[in-house]
This record gives sequence, C-alpha cells and structure tokens, in this order.
Amino acid sequence: MSKRDGGAGAGDPNEELLLLPPDREESDEEISLHVSFSGITLTSMLMQFLGGSIFGYNTGVIAGALDPLDKTFGLSTTMQQVITAAILAGAMAGSISSGALADLFGRRRLTILFSLISIVGVGLLSSAMSIIPLIIARVILGLAVGGFSFVCPLYASETAPAAIRGILIAVIQLSIVFSAFFGYLMNLIFQDVPDGWRYMFAVGGIPCVILFFLSTFYMPESPRWLILHGREDEARPVLAQIVGEKNVDTEIDTVKESALIAQRNSKSSGWSEVFSRHLFQHFFLGFILCISNQMTGNNAVTYYAPKIFEQAGWDSGLVSVGFTAGVGFWKLIAMSSVLYFKLFDKYGRRTLILLGLSVMGTGAALLAISFFVFKDETLSIIATFCIFIFVTGFQMGPGPLFYVLCSEIFPDSVRGRAMSLVNAVQWSFNLLLSLFFVSVMESIGGGPTFLIFTGTCGFSALMLFFLCPETKGKTLDEVQTLMSNECKQKI
Repeated sequence: MSKRDGGAGAGDPNEELLLLPPDREESDEEISLHVSFSGITLTSMLMQFLGGSIFGYNTGVIAGALDPLDKTFGLSTTMQQVITAAILAGAMAGSISSGALADLFGRRRLTILFSLISIVGVGLLSSAMSIIPLIIARVILGLAVGGFSFVCPLYASETAPAAIRGILIAVIQLSIVFSAFFGYLMNLIFQDVPDGWRYMFAVGGIPCVILFFLSTFYMPESPRWLILHGREDEARPVLAQIVGEKNVDTEIDTVKESALIAQRNSKSSGWSEVFSRHLFQHFFLGFILCISNQMTGNNAVTYYAPKIFEQAGWDSGLVSVGFTAGVGFWKLIAMSSVLYFKLFDKYGRRTLILLGLSVMGTGAALLAISFFVFKDETLSIIATFCIFIFVTGFQMGPGPLFYVLCSEIFPDSVRGRAMSLVNAVQWSFNLLLSLFFVSVMESIGGGPTFLIFTGTCGFSALMLFFLCPETKGKTLDEVQTLMSNECKQKI
C-alpha cells in the first residue's frame, strides 16, 4: 500500500522476492526492490482468480453451448442472443447494487453473499427444463458475476502493496481468460454428449464453492474499510502483513488523512458525493475505460467466435469450436506473458493500454479488409490470423487494465459506489454488444462490423492519450493527487 516500504514486510527475508539487482537503487520509474507475498496477498490473489473464473467460464462456455441448446430447445438467432446476454443483464444489476453494500457491510461479507448466489445460479442453470428458467438462472448467476467484477479488484487494490498492485488486480483478467479457455474445452468434451450443455454449465459451480469456503474461513476484511469504520484494532494485524509492523501507524494516519481531505473537498455524502462536480474527471476517464474494454469488440469474439469463424469460411461447427478453443489458449498465453514479465508495473498502465489498443485496432482493420478482399480458404486463414492479433492487443492492455485503473482512480470516500457505477456502465456496454452483434454482422457483414471496432479502438486510444495519468508504483493516496492535478490539466 505504501511506496516508501514497497510492500515489504518486516519478517524473514526469505519471504521476499528480489525483483532488481541488489547493487541498484530504485528510481521512481522502477518497481520496488522487494515484494512481500504475505498471507493476505496470496488470499487476495486466489480471490481474484476464483472471482474472475466464475465470470470467464460462464461467458466462454456459452459460445459452444448454444448449438446443443438449439438442438434441445430450437433457438432463433434472437433467442440465442438473449440467452447470451441474460448473464450480462444480471451482472449490470449486481454491479450497481454492490457498491453501497460493500461500503456498508464490507468486502468480505459481500464476497460470501455473491458466492452463495453463484452456487444457486449454477444449480438452476444446469437443471433448467425450458428456455425461461434457463434465462432466469443466467440472470441470477449474472448478479454474482457483476458483484465479483466489482468487489475482487476493489479488495485487491486495498490489500496489495503498491509495487505489485497492478499485477495482483490483473490476475482477475488472467483467470477470465483461463476459465474461458477451460469453458471452450468443456464445449469440445461435451459437444456430442446427450444434454451435454447441462454438464458444461455444471462444471462452472466448482470455483463458486471454493470461493465460498475461502471467503468464509480464510479471507480477512479490507484494512482500509476497517479503518474508515473506526475498527483500527482489527485492521492492524492485516496491515502488518502488507506494509510491515513498523509502518502500521503511519499507514493508518495516511488513510485517515486521505478521508479527511476527501470530506473537505465534498460538501455532500453518499450517492450525492459520487455525482459531485470535483469527481467529474474521474468518471469521464472511467467512461472511456468502459469503451476501451467493451465497445472495441473483444467480447464479441469471446461470445460468438464460432459464428465469426463460420462467416470467415470455416463451415464445420466442430472446426469452428476448435478454433475458438485455440483463440482461448492464445489469449491465455498472451495474458500469462504480460503478468510473467510484470509489464504493468515495469512499463506502466498508460503505455500498455495505448499499445494494446493500437494492436487491437490493427487486427480489427486487417480483419475488416480480409472480409472485403478475400474469399474461401484464403479468407479463412487470413481472418483467423487477424483474430489472433486482435485478441492479443486486448490482453496487453484494455482487458486487465480496466480493472486496475478503475480500482485506483477514485478516492476512498466513494470508491465502492463509484466503482460499482462504472462497472455497471461497462456491463451495459457488454449487454448491448451481446444482444446485437450477431444480428449486425449478419445484416451488414463481417467487414463493416470490424471497421466499427477499428474506429472505437482509435477513439479510445486518442482519448486515453490525453486523459489517462500514469499510476505505476504509486499508493492510492498518491494517485488521488495525480487525478487532482495532472488529469485536470489534460482535460
């Protein structure tokens, strides 16, 4: 949490990970020398992975489950889009309601609640006997998905040392990619099994159960939430794992001072403070991050990759699902590489998100051109290559950095509500994309569709070039200083 100690604990030096040669001094542009992976850090990392897995698996598995569902229920194109989008409608509701709940009851209790909701949702989904109960089950599961997409990065931002906060929060994107790929594998395994879609959905209950036990028995409450609610004695042992025993008092004073400054800057409280004028630049940046994360088209590929491959010339449904699994595996490699080389905390958030959008835009433009120019097998091969470029760009920046930046840019006093509101906006964009993508692509074709995504990539990159500050290696309190100074000047 504090840059001055780099998150290093005061315990055994064997518990520390050496990131830079010992004969070099750390500069403001480098990651801290030592990072302590304490118990709470590992718990938070596992929480990110499980929470992201619940979303990633259920959004990935639907790509290959639509065909078996069609054989069982006889689905129109519109109904396929409704079933796909149902989880996103629930996620939007779950996200916008979770902010106030997290501020009122705490991050841990909210995680337990959403774990239980997800278990119920998976049970209803895998046992549905008709279309309407299936859609309702997807909405219920979506409530938990929306909640996890909010509370997981929020908890990580409040429990991670500044030196590894970017990596820790980005684990949620790694888990989304991994679990989506795992969902594609389940599609292949159960594709020709009678009622195979039930088994596809049922497997998604595994991370729900594990997260319930983790949050119930092992997960401590966020120390920042405890301090802001006057429970300093409970926060001390948790903070000691993050900043070291000798820095606990200083960290508590810093959190209190930040809260007092936020109160002075705002004459209101609750939701009225969230919509106050001094937070306008925070929300505008959050809105642009939503566009970069959703309206650039990555989730269109995630949800409907088999249909895109079919329009690109791969006629066999099984071949299309196979290529979809290949895309999932490639996304996993790309995301793992970004985390392994610690690119977020080495080169910075701003650099990576701009580079990622540039790569996405290039892939989308080449894919659009291939739809216009090529046909048959040539189109199939070139379009497949372009899709791989496109998803690589998303994993480099817009995917994981949405969660990282949104968890950093809001002050303590409104972070819960503000993050839930921004998260609800990105879920609404996701919902629109899933509801209309197939219809639009069938109506105007793949070329014009991906030209639109090329434009949104360019627009997002341009806006973030002027609006997005660099938050690498800074404490949450230092980020607020940036948002009050540098970001205002850019606007």
